[in-house]
Amino acid sequence: MKSVCSVMLALFLAIPADAAKVEGRGREWLDEQKDSPQVDVTGSWQSRDWGALTLTQAEGSRDVSGGTDDYELTGVVSGKKLYLLFGKSSGSVAFCAILISESDGILNGTYSYRVNRLRLGHGLCQRKRYRLRMTKSSAASVPHK
Repeated sequence: MKSVCSVMLALFLAIPADAAKVEGRGREWLDEQKDSPQVDVTGSWQSRDWGALTLTQAEGSRDVSGGTDDYELTGVVSGKKLYLLFGKSSGSVAFCAILISESDGILNGTYSYRVNRLRLGHGLCQRKRYRLRMTKSSAASVPHK
């Protein structure tokens, strides 16, 4: 009985941890977004919630990378939407964001915490979402970490 409980506990702890990696379930979530990019999000951005963010998108590419002081950013542009993962240095996803380019220099959308052991759910991101607005800075782009 003790070994059955140990195995069940190990499975419970292991499954959500693997599902929350940027190069696991995170990449799958990003790859589900299939539209051709219609916007270029390269540059320095400001957000009340996140501070300074730097994004880089190669010309004609959907892939986006970047960073903040605390997170590595990985994402894709699909149509006019930016799908963004805030990753920890360990490679695990901390937050998921979906932003829409409604005009030059402004991205509006939402972010959510990832699903974790305490807040079970389906998929990568929790259903409860918080508003997020990013405005493009006029300052020169600062390289991310």
